[in-house]
Amino acid sequence: MQENEKTTIIGNIFAQELQNILQLRGLQLEDLRGHIGLHPGKVRQLRLSLQRADRYPVLSLNQMDLLIKELSLSEQEIARLHQVLPMLPGISNENHQHITQSDDKQDFDNKRGGDQTSPEDTAFDRALAPVFNFINQGNIALQMIDSSYSDAQRLRMQRKARDYFEAALKKLNHMPRDIQRNPEWDSWRQEIMQNLARINMM
Repeated sequence: MQENEKTTIIGNIFAQELQNILQLRGLQLEDLRGHIGLHPGKVRQLRLSLQRADRYPVLSLNQMDLLIKELSLSEQEIARLHQVLPMLPGISNENHQHITQSDDKQDFDNKRGGDQTSPEDTAFDRALAPVFNFINQGNIALQMIDSSYSDAQRLRMQRKARDYFEAALKKLNHMPRDIQRNPEWDSWRQEIMQNLARINMM
């Protein structure tokens, strides 16, 4: 029993719920590229997060809006996706603490542990690991604004999201030139800029 507990990996419950909703329509995560224009890097991160305990990507608000519109999600399905969001930061903290405070890629890699590396991880993915963490935290905070119970909570989540996205942008802009030439670099930067623009409109 104890051995089973040791080998259990907590996957990304948001991605699991999203996959369940897609499968009811005969779709997979890969199909989000065509239906809502999700870039390949985001699809890959969502897919990998189903088996890994160290990452928890969620859709941005713009991506969620497109998902709801294009796939005609029911109110119950939308609620299911929103209900798992508050659980994600807790799962993250269980598996590797203080990552959000670290601005050092090597420190991030040491904390997450060598056994977390997946064959599907690219050199680009490994280089952007700290950026992904900031983006994930920002997207979670932004998604949770609507479920906040007071104006003070909404403002706190809004500031939190902005801080994460600005940290992600700073880290992304300081990546080596060979990383910045990768088409996915621009896709991730575009997602960050869209999120910051969305916050400015609130």
